Amino acid sequence: MKHVFTEEDADWWWIRNEHKVGLFPFGERDPVLDIVYTLQLRPENALEIGCANGWRLRELNREYGTKIAGTELSKRARNRRESVIKKARQPFSLFDFKTDTFDTVILGFCMYLMNRDDLFMVAREVDRVLQDRGYVIIHDFIEVAPQSFVYKHNPKLRSYKMDYAKMFLWNPAYRALGNTPKAQDGSMVRVLQKSVNEAWPRGGE
Repeated sequence: MKHVFTEEDADWWWIRNEHKVGLFPFGERDPVLDIVYTLQLRPENALEIGCANGWRLRELNREYGTKIAGTELSKRARNRRESVIKKARQPFSLFDFKTDTFDTVILGFCMYLMNRDDLFMVAREVDRVLQDRGYVIIHDFIEVAPQSFVYKHNPKLRSYKMDYAKMFLWNPAYRALGNTPKAQDGSMVRVLQKSVNEAWPRGGE
């Protein structure tokens, strides 16, 4: 039987983490926002998958006037949301969003708990809603060699670590733009840029 991360599991994650969402130890900053500022991305239309209550999107809106949208599986988190946050269909769906809508898509620490059968759909849907010259920002557990572990909060589930940027980088339309140093917990932020027009330079004719 296949077990997937459910709305109930997401609610329990929110209960465990609500008190520290958006907060960082003294002297530290959110690595996603930090790399956005460092690379001067200045998103105009941003989507975050796994956005909790939308706190990071709210900061982008305050800083840049970014138009924001998000999906979140946890009902408890959505109850404390910004008005732009939508329920994420289980297990993953961006079908509510039109093609070429966003110049920035953030995968906000959610890939490690997604069903492995959905990875191709994730990549397809992110690519569909992302505009050319737009950015994919991946914040997750990044490992060169894929690994899986029993999810300590629910032994029926597994968590998965891999280099999630590879879901896009096989395609010459995507290139790695930058990343943060790996944190103590093994997480990292990787930023990719999509450029279809530059992917296939003309050969001899």
